[in-house]
Amino acid sequence: MQLGQDENECWRVRKHGGRFWASVAIDPIYDKGKLIGFAKVTNNPSRQPEPDEQLARANHHLEIALAYICQGVMLYDASGRLVFANPPLNEIFAVPDGKLRSGLTIAKAMEALGFSRGQARRMHRSLNSQQADDLVSRSFETTKNGRIVSMAMRRLPDGGWITTFEDVTEFQKAELKAEYLATHDPLTGLANRTFFRRRLEEAVARMKRGIPFALLLLDVKDFSSINDELGESVGDELLKSIAQRVEDSVREIDTVARLDGDAFAILQCNPESPKETEALASRLMDRFSTPHKIADCSVAAPVSLGIAMGTSDGSDMHELLKNAELALLQARRSVLPTYSFFNSETDSHLKARRAFANDLYEASARGEFALHYQPVANAKTGQVTGFEALLRWWRPSRGWVPPTEFVPVAEESGLIVSIGAWVLEAACAQAARWPTSRHVAVNLSALQFQEDILPDTVACALATSGLEPHRLELEITESVLLKDNDANLAILTRLREMGVQISLDDFGTGYSSLSYLRSFHFDKLKIDKSFVQDLPHSEPAKAIVRAVTELGKSFGVSIVAEGVETQEQLEYLQQLGCDEIQGYLLGLPQPPEKLGDSELSVAEVMNSGR
Repeated sequence: MQLGQDENECWRVRKHGGRFWASVAIDPIYDKGKLIGFAKVTNNPSRQPEPDEQLARANHHLEIALAYICQGVMLYDASGRLVFANPPLNEIFAVPDGKLRSGLTIAKAMEALGFSRGQARRMHRSLNSQQADDLVSRSFETTKNGRIVSMAMRRLPDGGWITTFEDVTEFQKAELKAEYLATHDPLTGLANRTFFRRRLEEAVARMKRGIPFALLLLDVKDFSSINDELGESVGDELLKSIAQRVEDSVREIDTVARLDGDAFAILQCNPESPKETEALASRLMDRFSTPHKIADCSVAAPVSLGIAMGTSDGSDMHELLKNAELALLQARRSVLPTYSFFNSETDSHLKARRAFANDLYEASARGEFALHYQPVANAKTGQVTGFEALLRWWRPSRGWVPPTEFVPVAEESGLIVSIGAWVLEAACAQAARWPTSRHVAVNLSALQFQEDILPDTVACALATSGLEPHRLELEITESVLLKDNDANLAILTRLREMGVQISLDDFGTGYSSLSYLRSFHFDKLKIDKSFVQDLPHSEPAKAIVRAVTELGKSFGVSIVAEGVETQEQLEYLQQLGCDEIQGYLLGLPQPPEKLGDSELSVAEVMNSGR
């Protein structure tokens, strides 16, 4: 393809600086079809363009530029009449050709673009108030067809105006979407923690002017178990359903947020009294008493609520959040789903509990823990077969602390993991001194299974003490298998492979014991003392104990009866063929130096029954 000649007329500049009108022609030069250069010829024509012709050329170039820029441009004269409107305006505002014509007033021109009459009058007033040296006036306007435009207006020195328009609809949508994502939870569509804290700060500021509010914190009881058992997809749908129920329970002026996981928050604005807040709490509890329908599942998800009143329970956001969380902790302690208002007694109780936990944390370093041992005997012969190690705490300021008080605190704080490791080490070391025919039983907490170090902890205790693995019996409750069932079964399998005995404690108190017997072969089942204590006078208790004993025989599992306190209970259990007996009738838990006395008491009891 060969280039052709290019001709043009324009102003040129001489070497000494003078200007002249020139005609320029540029021709390509070819050699055997190959471009080798250009020849440029500049002439000074006799005729120079007239001023009107120059102005026409300039206007033509300006019109081309205005037609191809992205912005819409409107020019008005000093009387407020439209002089010029460029083509992009038709595209931005979808204006039919010919509707924007010269001579329109500012108001009529704006209405032609799709602005309302009120918007047009307001823009006209704004233009009239401007002076020629004022800065550009900018605003965002929305047209009748829903477009968002950025409008800039400027007064010209000759008294006219120039107005430019830029369609920013998509930009604004993207900006709004980004702001929404930054302030809302993507799963439920509720406000997120960041946005909620902003609203809470605003509520605190209004509270200082006498406008009340209430802060409610909500979480689902045992949501992690639901998630583990039914899967994350069901868990996500459940969270959406929870969010919907909460939103349906509040007013439009209230704010609902998902803080994280299964934790939700409600900001109730301007309640007339605490009774209105209590009515909201009752309404929520009622709504969550009904199971959620998720796919083909009916999922029960009871909730707990903690409430702090903005007028009395804190002077700033942090104090109110803390007190609402304290109230939520109080509600969680209830067996049944409930709500709890913050009060100073709750705060004092929790402070005392924290002090108790701190003492418990330091107890190990101070050597305040001890193990007492309760005998386990063969139900037929009365021979002591082993002992169960029971943790005790001597608190100098109080004396012996019941395990029912400190073990739950140890589990809440996570201290049970380190305490449990100490118990294993101390029990194995003590049992290594006993005759080789006797075992030691150690209770495990479900928390000890959360980290995959339990098998190593057990192996270390056995290796350090020299105790044979088959003489160590680890007792678990169904709570171990309720959470992370597959993972915990894998840990139990590793322990069995080490030669350790595994017992299922409190058998019969859970709802899925039989399924556990099918999934894992336990060495022993321990009948809960709640069934034994009613023997032999309660027919239901007799039926349950008889069924468990027969079940154990069919599975090839030893049966241990706990809580034996009377001779009648002992004799009935012997008749059923129970394998081992444990309880106060045979002996109280004793420190290791008194275990010989325990054995004597067992022999006396068993002999007296013959």
